[in-house]
Amino acid sequence: MRITQDSNTNAHTIHSYDTGKITIVMPSNGLLPHGARLLGETDATANKPQAFEWFKSVLITPSNIHSDWKPQHHSELTIDDFTYIFARKPEVLLLGTGKNLVFPPANIMALFAEKKIGLEVMGTAAACRTYNFLINDNRDVAAALFMI
Repeated sequence: MRITQDSNTNAHTIHSYDTGKITIVMPSNGLLPHGARLLGETDATANKPQAFEWFKSVLITPSNIHSDWKPQHHSELTIDDFTYIFARKPEVLLLGTGKNLVFPPANIMALFAEKKIGLEVMGTAAACRTYNFLINDNRDVAAALFMI
C-alpha cells in the first residue's frame, strides 16, 4: 500500500509497505544500505531521491538506515537493540511490531521513560504512516519496524 507523497527529499521516508517488504525513499545523496534492492533509475548522476525495497526489520531515522539492526521479530528485542536510539536521543521511537500491536518487555519500556525518549508501540503499517507524518512535520523521530 502506498502511503504518502514523498515531499521531504532531505530525509529517508517510507514510500509503501506490504507483507514482507517496505519501500524506502532515500535522499539523492544517500548511500544504498547493504542488502537493499534499488528500484527504477540507477543513474547516480540523476541527483534525485531513489527508492529501494527492504525485506527484513529495519531501524530508520531521517538521516540513516540501520541495515544491521538484528532482531527480526518483536520477541527477540533486548535493551542492546536500542543502543543507537539511546545515544541519538530522538523525541520519539515508533516501534512497529508487525501485523499486530505487541508491547515490548517492561524493562525496555521503563528505560525509554528513564531516558526521556517517547516510545510509541503500534502495528508496522501505522508506524510507517506515523513516521512519514512526523518527518513531514520536521519532528525528530526514529522508527524500528518489523515486517508485516
